[in-house]
Amino acid sequence: MLKKILFLSACIVPLLGGCVFSGAVSNGLEDAENRRWAVDESLTDTLVAAGRPVQSVAGFENALLLAGQKRAYLVQPEGSDSDLTELRSILAQTDLAYLSVSPSNTIKQAEDDSHFAVLDRDGSSTLRVDFDFYKPEAALKKGEKAAMEKLGFHCRQYPENLKCSNTMTLKLQAVNLADRSKLQHTFRTPLPLKFYRYKAGRGRIARGVWKALIPLAFAVDIVTFPIQASVVDIKK
Repeated sequence: MLKKILFLSACIVPLLGGCVFSGAVSNGLEDAENRRWAVDESLTDTLVAAGRPVQSVAGFENALLLAGQKRAYLVQPEGSDSDLTELRSILAQTDLAYLSVSPSNTIKQAEDDSHFAVLDRDGSSTLRVDFDFYKPEAALKKGEKAAMEKLGFHCRQYPENLKCSNTMTLKLQAVNLADRSKLQHTFRTPLPLKFYRYKAGRGRIARGVWKALIPLAFAVDIVTFPIQASVVDIKK
């Protein structure tokens, strides 16, 4: 019996050590990957409003238009047509007075979610955004929770309110606004938008023009939404 116990111990201990070692390697690789992202502070902007273009923009028919102090940005989901129509449906069918956008960043440098992080890698610029819906129980309409879930939101019903969230990865394209005085609705709390570029091997930052920041050849007018910007995670 003692020999069996010693044999099992000899087998198990190395396995446990291997698990710990494997976890350390995994964490080390993740940290190394995160360190490859470098922010370009010269590009930092501040988002002040959200809306849509007055006239449809080819290739961005389902886009949300974010207005910054320096530039404006058309953003829409990457992926299939169903992803594109999901955002359009959210903007068309949601009570926008109770909808907010908040950062859902994936890199360590931006993990406090105090700003939106645009990640540029191989010429593709994207950002992750949480669409948060927070509405008091007294203001809810019949079937509103089911309608939000049909739009792809994950919802939790509380005694005094309904909280729903939907996270999307959006590709970004800069555009100029024709008239900045037409921002009827603005964010109560403007949020920074920072740009991160992936470093090439041995710490070299990838060079070249940010394609997504070359504005389209024409300016657009904006119809703003009462959407707000937030850094509060309503899922907690």
